Amino acid sequence: MSRDDSRLATSLCGIALRNPVLAASGTFGYGVEFERLVDLNALGGLVVKGLSREPMEGNPPPRVWEAQAGMLNSIGLQNIGVRAFVRDNLPRLARLRTAVFANIFGYALEDYVEVVRVLESAEGLAGYELNVSCPNTKHGGIYFSSDPALLAEVVGAVKRVARRPVIVKLSPNVAAIEPLARAAEQSGADALSLVNTFVALAIDARAPSAAGGRLRGTFRASHQAHSAAPGVSGGAGREDPGCRAGRHCDRGGRRRIPGGRRQRHRGGHGHVLGSAVAPARGAGVGPVLAGRGRGQRAGNCGYVGGRALAEPPAGAGLN
Repeated sequence: MSRDDSRLATSLCGIALRNPVLAASGTFGYGVEFERLVDLNALGGLVVKGLSREPMEGNPPPRVWEAQAGMLNSIGLQNIGVRAFVRDNLPRLARLRTAVFANIFGYALEDYVEVVRVLESAEGLAGYELNVSCPNTKHGGIYFSSDPALLAEVVGAVKRVARRPVIVKLSPNVAAIEPLARAAEQSGADALSLVNTFVALAIDARAPSAAGGRLRGTFRASHQAHSAAPGVSGGAGREDPGCRAGRHCDRGGRRRIPGGRRQRHRGGHGHVLGSAVAPARGAGVGPVLAGRGRGQRAGNCGYVGGRALAEPPAGAGLN
């Protein structure tokens, strides 16, 4: 590592990182898909796309919509399932020097616990990122991310079985984020991930339907079981919603736990708020790995927490 590179070194939850750039969950697949294209060890770390107890097919295509200042996605959390990930992908990831974090989700407390239990039996991971923007099917569909009591319950249950650091990815789609940040912190979260995508809607004025599905008419989720509304991500989030979430989390917790969404040259905004790392999305990863624009195209989220929850994590991605 050159002298200049060493100046970028940081840590998250006690885990040493080569630099503060992480590939955000959902934007980089499982990581192994890109190992022939880029040097994955040039990243500070990567967060694999969301893993569930059983495989999921996700939503039918089309799944993305280009927006003026970003994009909408309705992937539907497609994934191969945690056991297939451990069998097929994790051994390849374990050879990397880059820190690898597993993003996990579920629709009941038991789902989160089982996914972590399976991952705990394998080597090669640095920590976990909990996607809590999912409906709890055992509590009438209330989202874990919108109820402090439910959030505390799932974080506490995961912490009891996890020997690795646990990062909680909060949703911005709530009336007040401070109580949720506080609940996650008090339940043992090692860091916070700010923030998941913002619920949105796109309308094609040329289409006759006013509430039609997918990319003709309005773009929305297919509303199958467990399907979520589309989420928007991109540069527009930095001016208000994401950075505002970070500022409010900073106020809501006992320790400094800021964050914020950023894009391209805006990576510094999250660090002004105190984010420890800057998860990069899509095209932002390329220039970093190629050695161009280093530190200029950080992603649109910020991790909060880490050193006694003094450096937070964030991740907003296509899941």
